[in-house]
Amino acid sequence: MKIPRPFGVALLFAFSAAVQAAEINLSETLQLPECHSIGWVSAWIKADPTAKGSGWNGVIDEAKWGTPSPDQIVARNWDWKITEAQWAAAVQLRGEGKRQDVKFDLWIPDGVEVVKGIIVLSAHGSGETVFINKAQSAMLKAVARELNLATFKFLGDPMQRGFWPKSLLYERLNDFAKKSGHPELQHAPLFLYGHSNGTGFSAVFPSTEGHRVWGWISMRPGITFQVYQPGAAQIPGLVIFGEDDAFLTRPSREENLAVVPLMRKQHSALWNFAVEPKTGHGPGDHTWPFVFSFLRHTFNARVPADADPQKGPVKLNTIIPESGFLGQNWDPAQGGYQNLQTAPYSTFNGDKSTASWLVNAAYAADWQAFQRDGKITSTVPQKAASNPSVTEPPAPATPPAPAIAPASHTPPKLRPSTEPPAEAAKQAVRIQSSKDSTEQLAIWHRPESASPELQGDAVHLLVFLHSWSGGFEQGLSFVSLAKKMGWAFIAPDFRGPNNRPEACASELASQDVLDAVQYATAHARIDPNRIYLYGNSGGGHMALVMATRAPDLWAGVSSWVPISDLAAWHAESTDRKNNYAKMLEKSCGGPPSSETEKEYRARSPLFHLAAAKSIPLDLNTGIHDGHTGSVPVSHSLHAFNALADASSNSARKIGEADITSMVREQRIPTGLASDHLPDPERQRAVLFRRVAGQARISVFDGGHDSEGAAAISWLARQRRGQPANFTLGTAPASAAEAVAK
Repeated sequence: MKIPRPFGVALLFAFSAAVQAAEINLSETLQLPECHSIGWVSAWIKADPTAKGSGWNGVIDEAKWGTPSPDQIVARNWDWKITEAQWAAAVQLRGEGKRQDVKFDLWIPDGVEVVKGIIVLSAHGSGETVFINKAQSAMLKAVARELNLATFKFLGDPMQRGFWPKSLLYERLNDFAKKSGHPELQHAPLFLYGHSNGTGFSAVFPSTEGHRVWGWISMRPGITFQVYQPGAAQIPGLVIFGEDDAFLTRPSREENLAVVPLMRKQHSALWNFAVEPKTGHGPGDHTWPFVFSFLRHTFNARVPADADPQKGPVKLNTIIPESGFLGQNWDPAQGGYQNLQTAPYSTFNGDKSTASWLVNAAYAADWQAFQRDGKITSTVPQKAASNPSVTEPPAPATPPAPAIAPASHTPPKLRPSTEPPAEAAKQAVRIQSSKDSTEQLAIWHRPESASPELQGDAVHLLVFLHSWSGGFEQGLSFVSLAKKMGWAFIAPDFRGPNNRPEACASELASQDVLDAVQYATAHARIDPNRIYLYGNSGGGHMALVMATRAPDLWAGVSSWVPISDLAAWHAESTDRKNNYAKMLEKSCGGPPSSETEKEYRARSPLFHLAAAKSIPLDLNTGIHDGHTGSVPVSHSLHAFNALADASSNSARKIGEADITSMVREQRIPTGLASDHLPDPERQRAVLFRRVAGQARISVFDGGHDSEGAAAISWLARQRRGQPANFTLGTAPASAAEAVAK
């Protein structure tokens, strides 16, 4: 809201406007009182709520810093729980203070009809010089043109180091919206940049205004306890230090380098930091491509492709942390350039609670290169790798990769081997891969009541994974069930049939599943504790794979007649003389051998299931499968044993002799017959059932079959972070009865 100022703004007003070949430049200079500045507010309100004290309390008095421990960042952070009424009362009591000039500049690139976002810069330090240096200015303007962004900067002590109230920025943007003829500036999402004490703006502003901010950067922060802002934890943030910066040791290097890990550990912040060797307090030309990489990737992840700020406030996408990457933090003891580990969230083997959070694979590659080489190698899109594998991700020079495809562009070929059915393609949504920027199709359903623009409860999300030889179109058969249940539903293609390296549990395919979840959370109010995964056959295989690669994402995983060991299945398929062995060879680079063993093993969930031991996971297999079907029961039984071992429940394992007997005889061994309990939710009789930790195995009377309604009935009882619920329903499963109340 606009703050009444009885003392007046009393503006020394100088306004100039120029329109040059459709490029818009607007400037104005106002005289604002010092009561807006972050220092005044800290001194007279935060330090002394009565505003009757003597000013600075020593919190930002460098002479009194000493060498505090990193924990003192928490105790000294500015949480800014200050109301506008408190601020106005303090102004009335203390007076507005002296006035100083604040200059505002708006730039809109030529050819931009609708501004999709605004880069807002405190012009303190490099926030001003980036417009003066020709090379840096060219990079800034290029990314602005690419994404249809405006730039807006301000220079002057009442604002450049941070300001109060926050509505002061909105008032200026609204005024410029009228004068520029771009009313969408009133609602366009913001990206914030602050250098040195400009961090008082870029880090503090999103702590209360996160609904409007898609990301922020603190460049060489002068005071890092400004950065410690729990309210901004879920807004992607980047802090960049110079290793030779004198401010890095004030008050202590330990405190400054601890701020991001502390925010990660205590608030699961979507933040990362980088240290730039051989640099001081200012960024160089090599720094800016890295800055714009972060800006670009966070824009594509957070701002919906169809966002139109002309129509009102933009609902920014919520990011699921597990869909991102993690990076090993820079080691001050080693110093200099460092080759730091990065990996998808689920497979990162370091401390996940403190590691830097990276928005996607492409940005992770740039972050790693910047720490290793002091620069990123490319900022232009690259073609997808011709033979991607799960063990060798794409090269570091990956393109800016949005989680959601732009509204319109020429779609690339989707599947080299098999084009999707035309009717299914008409009903599909297009999602741009955050791994290689190719367009992937998915069947998507959202209850209208779950629209992000409406108020109400969040809904469950069911992620459906297609079979071995199928594609996203198989999801069409589940849409009616999802509608009856009131759930959101998405069926990604994840590279279609498993007959090429890009498919079959590749890094590309698994990222497609995560991108589909990201798309769903951006387009519907999804309960993050009720995201479920279901698949049968090849979809059951991929469900187990995703359970291992993103274990913190799922509330429950239901896998029916899955393949768990690809090399074993190749041998079984070769014996049965079916086509699956050839499909495996196309996916893994040949038949099982010493040369291909790594590929077969990496794409086989059996060897990685320990990562999924904490997820409610329901395995189901038909006793006749492998005879009337294509996948022997041994795949599900061995998967269950792996989970039992991982959860310290080895006594619950099924003996190898019993597994061999079930495969050969197609019946439950006498010694296991007592492990049986009728399940009224199942159409097919359950012949054998056992639980170990969070996992359950059911062997039913059937072949290569699945029961979607029964799976969903079980999933509906699961909740992320809670023990698996293996209680039984009281009636046969149906769409109506599967709804979780």
